[in-house]
Amino acid sequence: MDLGIEVILELFTKKKFAEIFEIAFNNDRIVSENAQRIYTLKEDYLQHLEEVIFFYKEKTKPLPDKFVRTTSCLRLLVLNN
Repeated sequence: MDLGIEVILELFTKKKFAEIFEIAFNNDRIVSENAQRIYTLKEDYLQHLEEVIFFYKEKTKPLPDKFVRTTSCLRLLVLNN
């Protein structure tokens, strides 16, 4: 078992990201233009998150365009907040 991967897989779930969006909103942390853009796209992030994790976990090749778009969105979310 790779503890690093297990932690990532536990944190990067639709439920956890929904909680992060809710916490950010409830604590008035969505202040920058980029944060507002990300929050506006939250449903898109949540919709595709599990597909990205499945890709990493199972090493499959589902819908490459969606994968690239969602991975870029997640990277922006993590790096800019």
